Amino acid sequence: MMGRIATLTAALMLAASGCAGGSGSAATALKVAFGPDDGSRGLVVFRLRCDPPGGSIPTPAAVCARIASRPRLVTPPPSNVTCSPGIGQWAVTITGSYRGQAVRKRFGACDNQVLAWMKLARYRPCPGNFVDFALPCDHGPYAFGKAHMRGVFPDVPRVVGMTAAAARRVLRRQGLEARFTPAFAPRGRVIRQSPRPRTSARVYAVVTLRIAGS
Repeated sequence: MMGRIATLTAALMLAASGCAGGSGSAATALKVAFGPDDGSRGLVVFRLRCDPPGGSIPTPAAVCARIASRPRLVTPPPSNVTCSPGIGQWAVTITGSYRGQAVRKRFGACDNQVLAWMKLARYRPCPGNFVDFALPCDHGPYAFGKAHMRGVFPDVPRVVGMTAAAARRVLRRQGLEARFTPAFAPRGRVIRQSPRPRTSARVYAVVTLRIAGS
């Protein structure tokens, strides 16, 4: 009889521990959203799950191990540091659950977590510093559209004498767009441009190029 009671007790304890282990109370499921540090919502989003690792973020197992060793990437201690982000700075918002606890953290230009999460997600923003559009990057040439680029004024480069194809490349590296008259011809020679070279223009401004013979 005592043996049966002991066996039953052990079985109940085992079942209880199994339920606790599979309850998901310590689950980690995060959304990692990159965006401009101007209050806009993040537009490039990665998902991360742990136990088991998964999601759209590259190498989720490595990321889970990293945040386990550096919890401040998700739940940093309070800080009284303040600063004003400059134009073209980046932010990352972490939402979801971390080890069963609800998380909603936003890291901005003043926080080291932004660059750390970019490395974990293998995310290279476009453009890398909002000025040099020639830098290699992911997610399209202008990942966040026009809103975050306000206040950036590149100089219009001189493209007269270049072929249309070369002129378009040069303008795009400056964050500018080309409009051709009468139409784009890759080998056509640019004989006139407006605005003039060295004019300060807004990002995404259109430069009109006249091609020889038009």
